[in-house]
Amino acid sequence: MNKYNVIFTSTFNQMFHNKLNNYKYYSDTYCNKIENKVYETVHLLKNFPYSAPLIKYRGVQPIYRKATIKNRFLIILKIVNNNVYLLYFIDGRQNPKKYFNLLKK
Repeated sequence: MNKYNVIFTSTFNQMFHNKLNNYKYYSDTYCNKIENKVYETVHLLKNFPYSAPLIKYRGVQPIYRKATIKNRFLIILKIVNNNVYLLYFIDGRQNPKKYFNLLKK
């Protein structure tokens, strides 16, 4: 089985920590659950990165994939060779046009 390198981009780290800091005011246990699910997903992506579905949206090349966390958050990622780049950590309840504008940059 081929293992992939998971690379956390600075944008992902910043977005992830900002979101968790916002939710820490409400519940520390909820933040811990989200953090644990993210690390479980990262562990899964090391072995099976193609299990994350492609993002198909008009105007966006289908090179980006998404992993869903607790039916609320999305991890936007890209696979290049043996590397999985975690690009963005997004609240999935917002309008998709908003977060796809990030991908067009």
